[in-house]
Parts: sequence; C-alpha cells; structure tokens
Amino acid sequence: MAVMSRVACAALLALLVMPAVALGQSLDEREFATLLGQAGQAYEEGRYAEAETLIQRGLRVALRFGPGDLRVGLAQRNLALLYRMQGRFAEAETQIRAARAIFDAGRGPDDLETAAIVNILGTVREDRGFVREAEGLYKQALSIREKYLDPDHPDIAWSLNNLAMNYRSQRRYGEAEGLLARALKIWERALGPEHPRVATALDNLGTTHRLQGKLTDAEAELRQAARIWERLGHPSQAVSLSHVAALLVDQRRLEEAETVATRAREIAERGLGAAHPATAASLQTLAVVYREQRRFDEAEPLFRRCVAALETSYGGEHMAVAMALDDWALMLRRAGRPNEAALLLERANGIRARAARLNPPG
Repeated sequence: MAVMSRVACAALLALLVMPAVALGQSLDEREFATLLGQAGQAYEEGRYAEAETLIQRGLRVALRFGPGDLRVGLAQRNLALLYRMQGRFAEAETQIRAARAIFDAGRGPDDLETAAIVNILGTVREDRGFVREAEGLYKQALSIREKYLDPDHPDIAWSLNNLAMNYRSQRRYGEAEGLLARALKIWERALGPEHPRVATALDNLGTTHRLQGKLTDAEAELRQAARIWERLGHPSQAVSLSHVAALLVDQRRLEEAETVATRAREIAERGLGAAHPATAASLQTLAVVYREQRRFDEAEPLFRRCVAALETSYGGEHMAVAMALDDWALMLRRAGRPNEAALLLERANGIRARAARLNPPG
C-alpha cells in the first residue's frame, strides 16, 4: 500500500513570519510586520484563506518600499509556503523563485535568509517530481546554515528533515532515519514536546520506520504525532491518522484501520477541502481499507476522487498519482477486472519512466 509521505511533509510545514513589531518603525513597517504575524497565526490554526488574504495585504504594503525590497521577498516566501500547503505548486514555485531573486540580490547567496528560501525551493521542486535537483538544493541550504548556526539550532533541523525525506523518496531509508532522529531531538529540546515541528518529525520518522518494517516504533510515533496535532486543533491530524491507518492495514487490523481512516477523511475534508493532497491521501487510505475488506464498490469511487484530486494539485505526471493508480489497479485485479487494471498500471509505469528520466542516477 502506498501512502503519500511527501503530502504529509507538505501538510506539516510551518509558516515563517516576521519579527514582532518594534518601537521606531514607520507605520508601513509596523503594518507589514503585524499582517505577517497575523497570517502566521492563521496558518498555524489552519485558517488558510485568511492567511492568504493577510499575506497578500502584507505584500501590497511591502511594495511601497520598492519592488526589490527584502520585505517583498519575505511576503513572497510566505505565500510560497502557503500555496504549497494548499497544493498550488506552480504558484508556490513562482513566488519562491521571485523571493530568491530578491534575496540573492539584497543579501547574497551565502546568507541565512537565502538558505531558508533555497530550502523551500527544494521542497517545491521535489513536489513537482525533481527529486535529485531537490537533494542538491537541500544540501546547499544545510551547508549555509551549518556555517553560521549552532548544530542544535531549530533551522538546522528543518534542513535535516527535508533532506531526510528526500533520501526516503530515493529509498535511502537508513540515511533518512538518522537525519530524522537528529531533527526530532533538536526540536524537542529547543521547542518543547508539543510543538508542531515535533509532530512533523514524529510523523516523518514513524512513516520511515514503517517502510523499514519497524512497526511497533512506527505506530507509537504516528499516534503521538496525531495526538499533538489534535491538541493543537490542526488539520494535519488527518495526515498522521492516515499513516496510522496504513500501518494498521499492514498488520491486518482492518476494522480498527477503517475507523481511523474514516476519521482522517472527515478531518481532512472539513479542514483542508475536497481537492487538497492530504484529503486525497485520506481517500486513498480508506479506499485501500475497503479493498482489503473486499468492499470493491465502495473503494472504487474513493480511488477515482483521490486520483482526480492529486491530478488537480500535482498534475498528471507526479509519483503520487502513480502510487494511487497502483493501489486502484490492485483493487481491479481482485475484483476480476484485469484489463482495466492493466491500463492503470500502464499509465503508472509511464509516469515512473518519465520521472526516472528527470532524476538520473549519479
């Protein structure tokens, strides 16, 4: 069963915000800082439409300082993070590339703020299928941060987390596990055990342990992540619950898996909308549960909705689409429809072949 862990990463990113309003700032500077601070709060609470409105207002204020002002780049960076969370990947890339141009000109390429932007660009490029290119961007950002920051700084952990997830997508599980464990320790010490970043690391480590067959560790980590998101009232709870359900399917605990997957779907649809990648992941997980219960008539509509949502967010050539098609094809084979299954597998294999050309080895 495939679970879209990059979607989980997308759902768990934290929005970078401006510092608090300081004395001596102009009215425009105060308005800009206030708007981005309010946007960050709205984002953390899952109020994405409100966050976008606030950031757009902040961008208009920033443009009063000139189109190349660093505040313009900061607003564009935050828009990119928000758009990525919403599955609007082309828009996210446009914004983060514009922000990088501003920071390269204003701060230079060897700067901590520039490193943050390079890190985000890596996540967006990986979302769009350019895995090896993303690895290079993550390493570039990590190198800059390690040059200037303490080894236990929370921003180091962000780079470690993203590089680990990239390694995992390349099936380099041992390397990924070590980086994720280090990121988790950094965030727990620096931010406390209930912070959203801790939940992010727990979810990513849990899904990695599942892939390694370390199911006891994986379940504990994923359930802990889901509890943190629930206490925070954040829709990313749906992502962690989908991962718990997938693990329960692995263990043939199908009745329990159905309960958890149904709850994940409800949370995702309510908090993120029907077309969001995390909602697609919850649909896929529940469809797989139904497939394993041989409830094929209930599974197939969910697979259709899942693939349609993924195509809307990622486009038709993304690996997440291929993994959903794989799961759907297995359902069709079990339902005695091998010709239809073969067509879906042919499409999935075509996506993989084209992705391999984008990411040659070496």
